[in-house]
Amino acid sequence: MDHEARVQALYRHLDKLGASRIDVVPPLWRLLWRFGFHLAPPPFQSFGFNAVLTGGSFAIALGLFLWWISPQSYPLPTFVGFMAFIGVAFGLAMATYARYLARRFQLGNWDDYGIEAGEDARAG
Repeated sequence: MDHEARVQALYRHLDKLGASRIDVVPPLWRLLWRFGFHLAPPPFQSFGFNAVLTGGSFAIALGLFLWWISPQSYPLPTFVGFMAFIGVAFGLAMATYARYLARRFQLGNWDDYGIEAGEDARAG
């Protein structure tokens, strides 16, 4: 099944549930999709995968930004340690939120979306 068909089936399902699309499919995922990385949205991923991807990307982006606006304000080991702590905290929070969304909306398995002629198998 085509990735875009699954995404559209998920969007139809979320609309029926009254769920926010941006909560289930955050901007990082949309960016990855544009670059050709067809990952399942966070509620369909494992807790560890979500924690590493969201925490790691957040720590790197924030670290680069802070280093750019205020270079050498902290010793490098202190700065890296702080960014690692922030990344772990953010990653755990986002992974927990993804699990919460999956349970709240009973999203099931990513492979169930778009099975029959682009229709969501869970909507019927």
